[in-house]
Amino acid sequence: MPALEIEEWLTTGDRPAVTTFERGTAYVVVFFSAGQQPLEPLLNSVAALSDMFRARGVRVLGLTGEDARASRLAGEAAVRGAAASKRFAIGWDRGDRTRKAIVEASGQRTPPLVYVIDTQGRLAWYGVPGGTSAILEGVLSGTWDLERTRRDLERTEDLAWLRIEVIRAQRARDAARMQAAGERLLNEFASDPEGRDELLRFAAELTSRHGLFDLDAHAALRTLSLRAAEAAVAADPSDPRRLRVLARAQAANARVDEARATTRAALEKAGGEEPADADLLDELATMLRQYAESPEQPAPTP
Repeated sequence: MPALEIEEWLTTGDRPAVTTFERGTAYVVVFFSAGQQPLEPLLNSVAALSDMFRARGVRVLGLTGEDARASRLAGEAAVRGAAASKRFAIGWDRGDRTRKAIVEASGQRTPPLVYVIDTQGRLAWYGVPGGTSAILEGVLSGTWDLERTRRDLERTEDLAWLRIEVIRAQRARDAARMQAAGERLLNEFASDPEGRDELLRFAAELTSRHGLFDLDAHAALRTLSLRAAEAAVAADPSDPRRLRVLARAQAANARVDEARATTRAALEKAGGEEPADADLLDELATMLRQYAESPEQPAPTP
């Protein structure tokens, strides 16, 4: 169970101050910057969550502290001046000790905004605001699958760090590193909606005219761009933007007939959108003219 170290409770609502996370009580901890503008909407939503679960013994805690956007004096004034702050407990962290303890308990490097601690003192969930009430219902009823949640959260984090690895490979112009990251995306995340979105971005960046890698000189990346685009399109074959990337990858691999057919399909689907995306339509029309003038050729060799 993570430690709770509060320098001062700016408000506790009408309930006793919390000195430690106690077993038998579920907690929601919301980190926020007292210098956030506007602050009132965030505090209103947290107060509403506190009101919703008050009768069931859940303690909702807001935690803030001094940061680049708020000094101690200004931060305290902003919190105490918000009407919603009177409806739940808001603490000023002792330095950043509580923040660090909860981050370490989650195994992350930077903290999300919301943490849910179950009645056994376990970290049941963490992430961005939204859906917390449904999570609490599962935690309180004993139906929350802690291990599955942990696996899902770890998988989401792995995908985020893999995205960072792609960015670093691009900055270093390291084709081997880019290849390794792309293979991991395909092998580990091609079945996930978020993973397919990352594969789409990966293929789009490789095949962009402003791309950092010369696909003519890197056969492995060229092939990988096509595999990534195909996996991304499988998520939504009717999306003209996904088809646009697939067409570019097909063309890069000298599969010009396929690129023409894919571009035509993208144009048809984009033409049916309301409102029309003029830039997309123009780009697809240009691609189609380009591919019409390009005969099918063997793929270039490195």
